[in-house]
Amino acid sequence: MNLKTAINNFWADEDGAVMSLGLLFAVPILVWALLSTFVYLDLFRTELIANKAGITLADMISREENPITDDYIDGAVELLELLTEADDAPDLRVTVVWYDEDADALEVSWSEHRGYDAPYTTADMTTLRNRIPIMGNFDRAIIVETRTDYSQPISYSMGPFTGADLNDVEFNTFTVIKPRFTPNFCFDEIPSSDTNVMDC
Repeated sequence: MNLKTAINNFWADEDGAVMSLGLLFAVPILVWALLSTFVYLDLFRTELIANKAGITLADMISREENPITDDYIDGAVELLELLTEADDAPDLRVTVVWYDEDADALEVSWSEHRGYDAPYTTADMTTLRNRIPIMGNFDRAIIVETRTDYSQPISYSMGPFTGADLNDVEFNTFTVIKPRFTPNFCFDEIPSSDTNVMDC
C-alpha cells in the first residue's frame, strides 16, 4: 500500500465518530451528576454533624453542677461553631422548664439565647408542649436548641445543567434532657425572660 492510498483510507475512515459524539454529550451529564452527588453528600454530612453537635452540647450542659453564666453560654456557642465547622456563628438557645402539676403546665425557669430572636417565656410552652416528654410534678428539663446555616462547597452551572442552590438550607436541632447531678438548674444572673424561677 503506497502513501497516497494510506492517506485516502485514513481520510475516509469514520470509525469512532459516533462514539466521540456520544462522549461529547455524556461528559457534561456525568460531571453534573458527580458534582451534584458531592454537594448532596456534603449536605447530609453537615446535617449529621449539626445533630451530633446539638446532642453533645445538651449532654455537656446537663452535667453542670454550678449555675450557668453568660460566659458559659458564649463558650458553648464557640464550641458549637467548632463542632459544626460553621462559617458564621451558629445560634444557640438554652431553656430550663419545670412542670406544675396543679396547673398542668410547663413553666420557664430561665432562658438564654445567642442569635435567636428572643428567649422562651412560659407562654411559649403551650406550643412546645407536644415536643416535651411527660414530666412529674416539679421535674425539670433542659431544652437545648441550635441553628446552623449551610453553605455548599461549590456552585456550578453547565448550560442546561444547573446545580441546586442549597445556601439557604438551615439545620435546627431541638434536644430535651434532664439535669444529671442537681435538681435545681439555675442561671446566676437575673433571667432574661419573665419567669417563675422556683427556688433558683
